[in-house]
Amino acid sequence: MINFKKILKNVIPIKIISICMSVLKLATNIYLILIIQKLIDYITKNTISDLTYFKMQILKYFFVLPLFLISIFFSNYYYSKLSKKGEVLIKNFLFSKLISRKEVLSVDSGVVSSQFLTDIKTISKWYSVGVNTIIVQLLQFFVPFVLIVYYNVILAIFIPVLIVVCYFIQNKISEYISEKTQQLQYNIANINQFVIQTLNSFKTILQLNKGEYFSNKFSFLQNKKIYEVDMKISFAYAFFVTLYVALNNIIPLFVLGAGLYLIIVDMLTIGKLIAIYTLITYMTEPIVVISDLLSQRRISKNLITNIKYMFDYDACNEEVKSLDNFKELSINSKYFLYEGNFDKKILQNINFKICRNDVFKINGISGSGKSTLINLISRFINSNTVSIKYNSIDINKIDKDLYYKKVIQVQQKPIMLEDSIYENITLGNSYSNSELNEVIDVCCLREFVENKTLDFVLSEDKNNISGGEKQRINLARMLIRKPEVLILDEPTASLNRKMATDLVRNLKAFIEKYSITLIVISHNDDFDYIVTKSINLS
Repeated sequence: MINFKKILKNVIPIKIISICMSVLKLATNIYLILIIQKLIDYITKNTISDLTYFKMQILKYFFVLPLFLISIFFSNYYYSKLSKKGEVLIKNFLFSKLISRKEVLSVDSGVVSSQFLTDIKTISKWYSVGVNTIIVQLLQFFVPFVLIVYYNVILAIFIPVLIVVCYFIQNKISEYISEKTQQLQYNIANINQFVIQTLNSFKTILQLNKGEYFSNKFSFLQNKKIYEVDMKISFAYAFFVTLYVALNNIIPLFVLGAGLYLIIVDMLTIGKLIAIYTLITYMTEPIVVISDLLSQRRISKNLITNIKYMFDYDACNEEVKSLDNFKELSINSKYFLYEGNFDKKILQNINFKICRNDVFKINGISGSGKSTLINLISRFINSNTVSIKYNSIDINKIDKDLYYKKVIQVQQKPIMLEDSIYENITLGNSYSNSELNEVIDVCCLREFVENKTLDFVLSEDKNNISGGEKQRINLARMLIRKPEVLILDEPTASLNRKMATDLVRNLKAFIEKYSITLIVISHNDDFDYIVTKSINLS
């Protein structure tokens, strides 16, 4: 599980200041109420001839009032700071875990995006300010209660009973809202995935003239999955608010009625009644806030279970922490099945070895398992029916970071940063000018770099460079790291004939110089003249 105390240790000083400011706000406010009570009782009980006492109380009031206002400002400021800082720290931690987890590949990107941007916000709010808020709210309930006991025990007995009854009703409503909110967030994640898939397939939708079809699908999902659940939450929340308003009106009215009787029988003063009336408003707020916070806590616990794949990592199987230089990769596959597609077996009875300095080409028709095979070698997916060994060691027993220093796959859809070409190649690592220039030449980027310079910044949408330039920048990014095994998936697909020929020639020289083993998928014959081994999966 996540150790939130460790993640949020840097906000402990902010937590302490936030609680101190809230306590100061409560203390000064209570003190101001006491002054008002004393003034009212003084005025109603005495014929005012000497204003000394009156002046003294007024001076106290205006001395404490600035402290009260200052505490309001800083309690709100530090509460907000604690909430925002906590969210930043938790998101930073979870993103650092998320980005290194291959389990993310098995989760829809829309779900991951929704969980990271929405669910973690809910989780972080509870873990950053939840406990602080409960402490403050409990103080805000019990301190006025103690004062009411001091004023009149009879009123102090009945008021909490009414409040506690209302609390249990509100708590039940909160549980219902919590359950429906979790369902709503799950539905939102699925709709986000639908939107992402629709936008990714926009060209197909446009050509097939299916805009209305997908629009109707979206409307159905919105109405069924979002609107209906939202309305259930809205109904429950409306009842929740109504109960809160009733609480704020019925209890003070009860206090006034009972208080007037106690004044008549000389058991209470007018000043004390007004003070009690004011204190009651303080006691009703914590009931609503604490009930809402406990609902947030329940939601947060459930959401943490949903995002477990982001952080719950068991590295006990990764026993190998050091590797010799690459000698061979052995692949033994009985078959491979994708989840949910049990009728189609691929990679059946495949057994072969890839040795050091091989240029190994994977051939096969579409759907024969070419991409699946390189993803298995890259540990992006797992299978109990496929065994892959690096120097006779099961690749799943090798430390992940160590393995990726040895084996790198160049993706067809590379990540491009809104940053310089230099930063897009190095990704924050340091390399010499000679290393940088070498991969620029190998990847046929020399003319591009001379025209743009390495400081040229990619635009936010990355549309100020071509698709082929993105591919070659991505290849340079991988080559500069000099892996021992390099995996390429259609590396020349977006290049013209001359560029493809030049790139393959440069790659041949580079891998021979650094003894890099090359595994390549290519539908054309660009690599055929340098291939030493191949397999046809068809």
